[in-house]
Amino acid sequence: MNENNIVRVVPIHEGMKIFMSNEKSFLEVDRQLNEYGFTTRCNSEQWSIYIVSAPYERDDGAVVRIL
Repeated sequence: MNENNIVRVVPIHEGMKIFMSNEKSFLEVDRQLNEYGFTTRCNSEQWSIYIVSAPYERDDGAVVRIL
């Protein structure tokens, strides 16, 4: 990994709104969120995803990497 790469991480929680920069990433992130147990509401005109509910634990104990 290059030392110049900076990754900012924000916990995803209920009530959060996530804005995407393009339709492809918008659709992919929504699909992944739903796969991991998040309930979302989407606005395809603004490419935004509202987190209605979030899972607090995964049954398999896996670390979830979304974005």
